[in-house]
Formats: sequence, structure tokens, C-alpha cells
Amino acid sequence: MAKISLHTLEVGIDPGSLYTRLQVDAQQLSEPSLAAADFITGNIVAVGTEASILLKGSAERLRAVRPFVDGRVAEPEAARLLMERLLGKVQRGRVTRPAVCLAVPRELSAVEKRAWLDTTRHAGASATILLDRGAAAVIGAGLEPFRPQAMLGVDLGVGMTAALLACGGYVRTLYAADGGRAVTRSLQAYLREQTGLDVAPAVLNALQRDVLSTFGGEERSLPVTGRNLADGTTAELQIRAAQLQPLAQAQAERIAHRLVRLLRKAPAEIPADLWREGIILSGGGSLLHGLAESLQELLGVRVKRVQEPFGTVALGAARALQKKREYRYLFEGTDEEQGRSDR
Repeated sequence: MAKISLHTLEVGIDPGSLYTRLQVDAQQLSEPSLAAADFITGNIVAVGTEASILLKGSAERLRAVRPFVDGRVAEPEAARLLMERLLGKVQRGRVTRPAVCLAVPRELSAVEKRAWLDTTRHAGASATILLDRGAAAVIGAGLEPFRPQAMLGVDLGVGMTAALLACGGYVRTLYAADGGRAVTRSLQAYLREQTGLDVAPAVLNALQRDVLSTFGGEERSLPVTGRNLADGTTAELQIRAAQLQPLAQAQAERIAHRLVRLLRKAPAEIPADLWREGIILSGGGSLLHGLAESLQELLGVRVKRVQEPFGTVALGAARALQKKREYRYLFEGTDEEQGRSDR
């Protein structure tokens, strides 16, 4: 007979545009943020890893659906089913439903925030609170946001989220939907101009992961196959990391410009705090080779990349839920939406 537990799980969730990560206790799960829908009926037939497998083998019958886009719920049914799948993996044997902390941009409208709360409630959560992704990155990195010194967390995924924190609350926040997407577009345009190749999205993703990232040595390279723009034939070229470094510098300048605008609206003492504390970088975009160093030079403050760039936001959301009384000023939503868990 299966053991039944009355313990309520406290779950942190990072619903990214490409992957959704769930943190509970010391365990982290990850599934593609993906659903497969029937071409004719439009019904969702699979989500997550199962959807990814089905789409590879039945592309003529199914279409890909992204549940989350630009930090928002794009397809409510697909989003609910994906959340339900992930929560079901950790909920087995428990009578009580889990409490959830979702890491999403604070800049969303009230309607968009309500869509997130509704999604997790319908997926089986007993209570849901929302936390800014930048704040989650700070907490996941092991820093305490209620200290008087200001700290800045920047999460670079498909979008860019930044949260300037001090004394347990927000000083300023920022969200831009084109973070990692801007790198992909720049890379595609560069290859078209410099090599005359039109490259598929999967190849662009491989270049970003294997050549532009901080992993590996300086002489990293990758064979790239694409369609020759001149005659439509297929061609292959060897792309080296050194050829793509201008893209990293351009991305650093774009991010630095946005952060400067954020800091200009903050109190005068904030830059001095950041000079001591540094800026925390998380997300896949933080792995762009030379990005942290370029930002440090452009902004004149220390920039620190977290050890687990892909898992830090979910970890921060879980830790914040465990300390919901201390971090209450960082959460979004009403007492009713939070299940009155603080009372």
C-alpha cells in the first residue's frame, strides 16, 4: 500500500518560454514548455517531453503549441496541462494540494497576472503567489533581499528581467521580451551577411549553446549547414567562436543601456551599493561568452554569474515560498490569491 503524506509541498516554478523548471525541496524537474495539438480538432494531445517526441514523429498530424510566450500565458489549456503534469510528478501519495510560487515578470498587467494564478489553481495548486524573476534570481543565488544594501538580479532567458531590491522590497524592475531572442536574430542576420547562408533555428540554437557560450575553450567551432541565399543549394561552413564575439559585445551594450536607464531612476546611493554587491546574472543568456566581462566594463560594477544559470530562478522561487513571511513585500497578489497562508 502506498504511503500517504499530509505534508503540503512548497513548489517553486520557473515557467520559461523554452523550458519549465520546478523546484521542490532538493529536487528540480524540467520539461520543455511545449504542447502538441491535433491539426484538425485543435485538441492538446501531449505536453512537455512527450509532446516533443510526438512532434518529431508525427509532424504532419500535429502542430507545436507554446504554452508561455514573453512571460505570459499564451495558450491556457496547454499551460494548465503542462503545470498539471509537473505538479503530478511531485504530488504522488499526498492528500493536500501543493502551494506554488511562480517566477514571472513583475511588469505584467493585472489580467496577465490573474491568468498565471488561474492556470496553477486549475492545475491543482492550493495557493499561488507570484515573484519577479529577477528577485527569484537574487534569492536563488543565496542573497537575502531584506538587507539594507541594494542588489540587482538580472535573468537572461528568451526575455530579460531585472529587479533592483533593497530592504526586502522592490526599488525598480524592468522587463524586455527580446533578451535571448535578440541574440538569435542578430546571429541569423550576421550569418546571412557574412556567409550568405540562411540557417535553421535548430542550428542557431546549437551555435549559441556550443560556440557562443562560456563552456569550452577559446577555439570552439561548429560546422554550420544552411541554404545558400545565392542559388538555394545546401552549403556547410565551419564557424569559430572568435568570428561571433562582436555579437556578444553588441548584446552586452544592449543590456547595459537598459540597466543604466533603470539605475538612473533609482536613489543616488544605489550605484555605491552595487559597486560592493555586484550584479547577479542568471539564465541561459548569461552564458554568452564575454557577456559578464563586457557588462562589468561598461557599467563599472562587478557582475557575477550564478553557478546554476538554468535552475537558479526556480530555486529562488522555492526558497521565497519557504520564507513567505520575510519576503512578503516581494510577492504579488491578494491574501485570497495566496490562500491566506500568512494568517
